[in-house]
Amino acid sequence: MLKSSIMIGLLFSLLSVGLCSIGSASDIPPEAEGPWVVVSPETVFPDEPNNLLTRTFYQTTPILMEDEIFLYLQTDAPGPEGSPGLPWEHCYHDQIVLFRGAATLDGIKGPFTVEKRVSRCECPEQGCSEPDNWVQEMGTVIQSKHDGKLYLIAQRVRFGTNWANGDFRAWTLGVSDDGIDWTWPSLEFPLIDQSEICDPVCRVYSVTSPALISEEDHWWGFFNWGTAATLNNRTGRIRIFPDVSRPNGFRTEIMSGGKWVVVNTDGTFDSIPDNVWGFAIVQGLTKVDDEYFLWADWLSTEDVAGCTEDELNFGSTLLSRKVTPSSMESVRELESNVRPIPSANATGRIQPSLLVDRDGRKVLFSGSTDKVCETVPAWPQGGNTFWGIEILTTVLSDSIVEDLFSETAARPSGTSLSGTDTEIGDQQWQGSPGLKLIDGRITNQGVDGIYAAGFSTPTKSSGLGYWELESAIDLEGSGWVGVGFNGTATSGLYQTGQIWLLLHQNETWSVLADGLSETVGSGSTFEIAQPGVNQVRLRYDPALNRVEASINETIVLPWAAVTHGVVDSFVGFTFFDDSGISGETILDDLKLRAFSRAIFSDDFESGDTSSWSN
Repeated sequence: MLKSSIMIGLLFSLLSVGLCSIGSASDIPPEAEGPWVVVSPETVFPDEPNNLLTRTFYQTTPILMEDEIFLYLQTDAPGPEGSPGLPWEHCYHDQIVLFRGAATLDGIKGPFTVEKRVSRCECPEQGCSEPDNWVQEMGTVIQSKHDGKLYLIAQRVRFGTNWANGDFRAWTLGVSDDGIDWTWPSLEFPLIDQSEICDPVCRVYSVTSPALISEEDHWWGFFNWGTAATLNNRTGRIRIFPDVSRPNGFRTEIMSGGKWVVVNTDGTFDSIPDNVWGFAIVQGLTKVDDEYFLWADWLSTEDVAGCTEDELNFGSTLLSRKVTPSSMESVRELESNVRPIPSANATGRIQPSLLVDRDGRKVLFSGSTDKVCETVPAWPQGGNTFWGIEILTTVLSDSIVEDLFSETAARPSGTSLSGTDTEIGDQQWQGSPGLKLIDGRITNQGVDGIYAAGFSTPTKSSGLGYWELESAIDLEGSGWVGVGFNGTATSGLYQTGQIWLLLHQNETWSVLADGLSETVGSGSTFEIAQPGVNQVRLRYDPALNRVEASINETIVLPWAAVTHGVVDSFVGFTFFDDSGISGETILDDLKLRAFSRAIFSDDFESGDTSSWSN
């Protein structure tokens, strides 16, 4: 195990330099569902006594592969060859193992199943002598856009030693067409290697923790670096280009002195990397809605409840920063509605890596020792808090109720929506039995009639600023479709709707209140796709009793006053399927959010500037 020496060094360095400051607000939404255990020593080694004290999994990288998630992670030394229950090819010392899970809502809840060891085995026999006493540590996996292949960056390390003393050496590169079978070219020409730099004092600089993402013609991202003198995890910038003129087929560049500097052919570098983020252990780089977020973990000194094992009383927390290839925004701490963040346990919240699935669901993978800390009194053995790590998943969402209508074992395709639970928010749908879940959407299957469904609006504290209801609607087959706040779950909005938005087949819209008795606003707009999917959003501010509506990202009704209001409402939708209209009506991705304060309104949309003065 290598991590204990890293943590000890970092703990003592923090005593003198202090922790970085972090914020709480973020472009990354909070954890809304979970956590679920997807890989654990208990499930992988069920017959091994004290498995939480003798096994561990960490350093995860999830990759979306068609209808599966491939999860690459590091595990500990397996013991003597022939050890019972070893579910992959034997190799002494730490190794990289592939686990697989379905890319579905059920699948991300685990458990994942082990596939095989994918790292090179440099120590096939117990007591391997130099120069064979090496460990292949997990770095990251990249789906490269330049050739469609997968590349695994492994960190070649001396077993059982401290990275800050120069023992984290080369980044070696594995390549695969399918993510299962990997080849490992020669170690002679690594992507980057530890280097001695005299500036003016000669020190060995080690490199670790690659966090990279692929563009069309290169990879870019970040890495940690440090020296024996500083014991710090500093963060540098790196980019890697395919280059057939180089012996390993790639040209690595690091940012130093504000300029990109090419590393030598043997992977060594001659100048000290720039430090762009000190005191964080970077883990993953993810693209979310055309923006990039760098993930990291770090220690926390907050006085939080929970299991604690560390005599220095350090906890742990998960961090992100919005980044570009040339900039970084402020550090943000992940918020959670499902577990304490930060944790009082120094390894309770570590190594976050985000995956966005094909439904747009944000799935966070992270490591945790909460269970072993809380249930095994003998932990941590030898003071090493990296034994017993489990890999968890959580879903990030800013919705208090959300349903992407994913098919699950409890809700297979063809199931009536009524009586099923929302994916986030623990609300139960009530409504017309003819509304069915088909292919991950809600449809009336083209059958004429009036259909309605809804769920109870969760209770929100007095700090509520406004509600926001969003959904995707395909009008084909309907005279009209409405979404909004209803007086009941099962009545049509035209009967008991309190505030609602109506989209009509003739490409007109209306915002209505008290059923049909009050028209707050209406109009016709080319923004309505017919046929096609329309993204609709309805906002309601109960304090000022006003409403705003947008269709396909265009505000069609700026904030407008309403005579009637919403009281003890339900949230729902109504299909009105006229006789003779062919096709089926579809609704997808319904999300209810609650914001703590009303948004600023300048009334520019309506031309009213009376509230402004110079």
